[in-house]
Amino acid sequence: EEFVFDIKESELQNYDLKVESAKTQTVVLGNWAIKLKEPKEIERKALKDIILKKENLALSNINLSGLSLSFDVKDSSPEKMKELNLDVKLVKKDGEIIDLTKDGDGNIYTENGESHVSLIYDYTELSDIDSVIINGQTLKVE
Repeated sequence: EEFVFDIKESELQNYDLKVESAKTQTVVLGNWAIKLKEPKEIERKALKDIILKKENLALSNINLSGLSLSFDVKDSSPEKMKELNLDVKLVKKDGEIIDLTKDGDGNIYTENGESHVSLIYDYTELSDIDSVIINGQTLKVE
């Protein structure tokens, strides 16, 4: 999870950062000096539209970044989207596979017969991603 606090660097000494983890039950207290880089826009790539033949659904506006994969599903009712079983994977150039349906997070928004799907995952350099597999169909990242 990521939390963003709008604190000026000159005021950081007035704050404490406390992190608690439900997994390890370790508490970390400290006066941490943090120097952040200037924010920049995250690169994204548009991938080609596809049709999921088995599901008879057209996916368009497929966009990939280092943090998310998003796409639109045409002619999709909320009921149809609830029945849809997505199997989405990122294949990295080193062969590692990131299973977005198991390891990621996401949401589906449906309005006027069109759905927007957004899958979010831990940051991965876009240049390290070779392809995206959506329900068995491979999209090369150029």
